[in-house]
Amino acid sequence: METKISSPNSYTRVFEVTFTNEEISEKLKEKYENYQKSIAMPGFRPGRTPIGLLKSYFGEAIKEELADEIVKKTYEEILEKEKLNPIIESKIKPLGKVEENSPFTFTIEFEIKPEVKLNNYKGYKLEKRIKEVTDRDVEQAIDRLRERYARFTKLQRQSQMNDYIAFSYIDEKDQKIEVSLHISEDEKVLGIEELVGLKEGDKKRVRLVFPQDFPKEIAGRTIDTEIEVNGVYERHLPDDEELLKALNGPATMEELRTKVKNELESIARDTADRALEESLTELLVRDNPVEVPPSLVRKAFYEIIRSRYGEQTLRKLSAEELERLEADMRPILTHIVAKELILEAVAKAENLTVDDSDYEKLADRLGSNAESVRGLMNSGEFEDAKGKILSSKALKLILDSCTITELKVKE
Repeated sequence: METKISSPNSYTRVFEVTFTNEEISEKLKEKYENYQKSIAMPGFRPGRTPIGLLKSYFGEAIKEELADEIVKKTYEEILEKEKLNPIIESKIKPLGKVEENSPFTFTIEFEIKPEVKLNNYKGYKLEKRIKEVTDRDVEQAIDRLRERYARFTKLQRQSQMNDYIAFSYIDEKDQKIEVSLHISEDEKVLGIEELVGLKEGDKKRVRLVFPQDFPKEIAGRTIDTEIEVNGVYERHLPDDEELLKALNGPATMEELRTKVKNELESIARDTADRALEESLTELLVRDNPVEVPPSLVRKAFYEIIRSRYGEQTLRKLSAEELERLEADMRPILTHIVAKELILEAVAKAENLTVDDSDYEKLADRLGSNAESVRGLMNSGEFEDAKGKILSSKALKLILDSCTITELKVKE
């Protein structure tokens, strides 16, 4: 057997394997003899069927079976010898068929995680920009709370600007779509003035163009059809006393303002932390170039789509829609995967490990116990969770090595 190895890039391995005609003839001879012992044909005692007759009846099937056995065994031997772990299903391509007195050649191609050469990953100078929370921010947040606990009163009159209207229409799929809308120019809905002067039960053909930031059922859509008004409403915002009662927490508005300010400051710190990590990631990817395997990009794509839209929505998307989405997201996905590969390399270089406290934290989240989680990780289960723990530790190690200047910013 002769094996030629090629690496078109840092993450692809191609093995071209050739068995000589002598090796194939010997393996076929052994295969025929094994079949001869196990197959009984009319007119012949078990083990006495002529090889020539076996070939005429089962020759092609036996050759195909031998080809499968050779490929499978060779593939396993290559992985063990080269200490390789494919990250996707391998592509196996026979270059011809198994025939007596002829060589048999096939190729095995697969992707592996590329080896990351770490150039620089410590000692960066970074800025952590934390948004300053102002009194205006606090009042705007309280106004949003008032809107959340607003009451709506149904009106027995025609709609006016600043009213709220509920209507329904039949879409192109013959489905009934219900919409609630604030009749206001602030909504940025083209044609919204057509909803003025309507009352419950009225029907009217309208043309409305909705912005992209509306609920997904109507975001970016144009409604050019007849609508039926289900109701006209007036909104009542709660006063201070009503708001405090609805929140069932702070006793006074001052307590509420303090609570809201603390929450906004916590959000500002979290936002600053994420921005800091992203700035660091940009530097890591810049200073430690890595070729990203397409299979890992695709894996990241499906993980994000599942978490964002759910499994059911994913199944409804066509192949063309998925391909278009992946193409749009590819630059971001490539960046994400490159970051993870670099952090994995840092964890390995720094000899980082998953310890007892990590098992306990993960067990708490899963409602399990540390020993069970440890056993699953050691057996290969929860490999992704283990990788995320190590990546998180690597990121913390890098951040701890950096000089970070905190800045308070207005916006």
